Amino acid sequence: MHEDMASNMYMNFHFNFPDISIRQYLDFFYKHVDILEHYFNMVELSGDQIIRGLLIVLNYERACKKSLMLRMQKRWQEITDSHCFVDIRSDTPISNKVRTHFTTDCIRMLLNKFDIPANIFIDAMFFNVHQQDVISFEYPTNIYKKYRSYFGIKYHEKILLPRNHYILDRLFNIIEDSELYIDKRKGDYLENRAYEIISKFFGGENVYKNLFDENGDDQDIIVLYNGYLLSIECKATKLKEPFINKEKSETRLQRNFKPSLQKAYEQSERIAIHMNKGTAKFYNSRNREKRELVIDLSAIKVTSIRSIAVTLTPYLNLGTDIHLMLKKEGVIKEPWSIDIFSLEQILLKCMHNYNIDFFMGFLENRLDLYGSVFSVSGDELSHFGTYIRYRELFNQRIEGVTTHLGPGYRSFANDFIDLDNYMVFRDYLGI
Repeated sequence: MHEDMASNMYMNFHFNFPDISIRQYLDFFYKHVDILEHYFNMVELSGDQIIRGLLIVLNYERACKKSLMLRMQKRWQEITDSHCFVDIRSDTPISNKVRTHFTTDCIRMLLNKFDIPANIFIDAMFFNVHQQDVISFEYPTNIYKKYRSYFGIKYHEKILLPRNHYILDRLFNIIEDSELYIDKRKGDYLENRAYEIISKFFGGENVYKNLFDENGDDQDIIVLYNGYLLSIECKATKLKEPFINKEKSETRLQRNFKPSLQKAYEQSERIAIHMNKGTAKFYNSRNREKRELVIDLSAIKVTSIRSIAVTLTPYLNLGTDIHLMLKKEGVIKEPWSIDIFSLEQILLKCMHNYNIDFFMGFLENRLDLYGSVFSVSGDELSHFGTYIRYRELFNQRIEGVTTHLGPGYRSFANDFIDLDNYMVFRDYLGI
């Protein structure tokens, strides 16, 4: 293992939010709304009310525009509570600052305007701190575990709220950590979502799902395009928290890696073995008596096999630097590891600005540059953004030279997300 892998994993796991758009978060939430309702079953809030309520406080300013009374209340607070904002420069006008403190009355009025039981919502979502309470010191990495049900703090008639993707990420983790979110449900969601995204990009006639070989072993998704065979394996295994201790962290990372990314590679390699033996036939069932042939690869000209491991959540440096831990004994190249949300953003960018061949060029480039280009933040969007902006400089490996990408490169890949993050509030809340 690379000496920086464990420390990079620890830092990125705890302090880097995943690149999930607001619309992607909402799609995930509404497909698992029953889990949210089960988690908050002690309060009389529907899953929809929980989601909309958090969206409203997340975009407080736009929500206030729905009511003259709320606009007046907002302006009054701006004048009287000028210290309740976060800004970069002290001379920044209030209109460009981000409010982090609110009066309880103002939040209550706003929630009621959108037909959300305000008092119930405030009591359920904000940790109530009393003056006599003693708040113990906590490491930042432990706060989520201790106060996992809360999204902000209520003190007397004030509410303190971090208005960023922390709110949405917290809700995502509540779902992912739920005992109701069993492996089969995770796997089904991931496979169905991956098939939907990939079919839209490559065309449904080129994408095959839920396949079984002669021995009954399964292959999640196969894509055929211009001589390429993309073996896509979906792995919904949760990435467990890396330890700060280097030796313990390396052991845990190995345990994370083997049943997910290593297994995805071995499943893809199995296709190459079948093709060499002339047994690359795939069926719609593992039941030999009832199964029907879906695809016979011996009748199709395949010149290159590429492996893609699609995960539910980012595997960070474990995925971007997959070559450092992979036990590669077969003939195909190392897999490309990508989480489902980043995959969707990359394919959307290619659909809007480029084409399939552009994506295939990026994939080849990405696999060729393992070991010479690294992402500090452990995300594939940085690699894709670099390819968009500087592909002429990164079209081949330069012996003895390594490049370390900062997180800013991802902006070239998902620049369209900023507009969508603005539009999503109109679509879901009408604001």
